[in-house]
Amino acid sequence: MRTIAAHLTAPDPDESAGTASKTWRDLDYDFTGAHLYDVNLDRVVFRGERTDFTDVHFHGQKASFRETEFRARRTYFERAEFHNRITSFHDAKFHSEHTAFFGTKFNGRSIFFTNAQFLGDAIHFEDAVFMNQSLTSFAGAQVWCRKDISFDVAEFHSTRTNFDSAEFHTPVATFADVQFDSRRTSFQNVQFYTDQASFMRSGFDGKTISFREAQFHGTSLIFDEAKFRAETTSFIDAEFSSSSTSFRAAEFNGAGASFRHAKFASDTTTFALVKFETTNLCEFVDPAAWKSMVFDWDDDLSKKPDSVTPAKWPPLASDPDDAAEEKPRENGSGGRAGRMARGLTVAQRLRGRLAPKRR
Repeated sequence: MRTIAAHLTAPDPDESAGTASKTWRDLDYDFTGAHLYDVNLDRVVFRGERTDFTDVHFHGQKASFRETEFRARRTYFERAEFHNRITSFHDAKFHSEHTAFFGTKFNGRSIFFTNAQFLGDAIHFEDAVFMNQSLTSFAGAQVWCRKDISFDVAEFHSTRTNFDSAEFHTPVATFADVQFDSRRTSFQNVQFYTDQASFMRSGFDGKTISFREAQFHGTSLIFDEAKFRAETTSFIDAEFSSSSTSFRAAEFNGAGASFRHAKFASDTTTFALVKFETTNLCEFVDPAAWKSMVFDWDDDLSKKPDSVTPAKWPPLASDPDDAAEEKPRENGSGGRAGRMARGLTVAQRLRGRLAPKRR
């Protein structure tokens, strides 16, 4: 493995000097079923047809792919198991057309995808299980997929799960049927620019769930049938600017939930059939915008649970203009949200070469 790593980190030969252009980086690599110890493939470049770590078991103190570039057409970590104390994909770049972590199991102490970049057509973390003790981090990750990224049916059991400041620029980003069991799960300041973002039927347990200052843009945001059972759930200062936002049949069962100062700017936002069963308050106080909201008690305020505040319903938006029409964002000709509002889908934007190009 050290020999391979040495060749994969070596600079490309100078073609002008007449050196053969084919290098170790251009080869296919098949490690299927191998048991690897203390793997260090930092800053390695894979750019053959296939890089395959299917069913590989990683052992030792650390498995490190820091700043590694996966440029092979297909990259597979399916059913791989990481038993290392630390597993790091920090600053890794996934440029493959198809990257698969189907059924991958992450054990040990901490796993880092911090600031990783996901490009190509599709990224799949379906059925992945994050059992590591301390931290699972996708903080600052950048997703620019042409089709989708999926965490469907994944399980997060680390003490902390962190997607803070991650950005999703892809037609579909889905976390359907995911189980979040971490003591703290955080999507603070996450940004979704998607045709569809879905957390349908996902379970949020633990002590704290935070979507504070999260931004949802694009066409459709779905939290249908999601179950918020954590002690506290926060959407404080979140911005809902997708064309449609749905919490239909969701359940809030923890100690409390807050949408304080949230900006509800979607064309339609529905909380129909939602169960508000928090032991303390579920706040919708002082929203930044309150546009086209749907609740079960719209026609009969006597049906509003006492735990839902404010008592005087509906809440008054702090910015009445925002409640009627979302203001253009500053970043050039109305910004990303402005382009969405003019009917340009994420898929069209990606085809329009707004996503980074593969080298």
